Amino acid sequence: MARKSRQGENSSSTCKACLLWSIAVYIRLSREDGNEESESVVNQKKILAEFVEQYFDSQYIIVDYYIDARLI
Repeated sequence: MARKSRQGENSSSTCKACLLWSIAVYIRLSREDGNEESESVVNQKKILAEFVEQYFDSQYIIVDYYIDARLI
């Protein structure tokens, strides 16, 4: 009988441990903030970074922060 390769064994459990999320964070700039980075933006960055850290359990990389500077 031929030997079976062990490469494929437990591949699904190994992949789950290796999963790395690439995350982009979106921040909305309010009318009162103007076009410069404000305390609101700084606070949102902090809150969202803490959320991502807690939710994704250090299996992530924050690719970028996107700030919507459109004033509606």
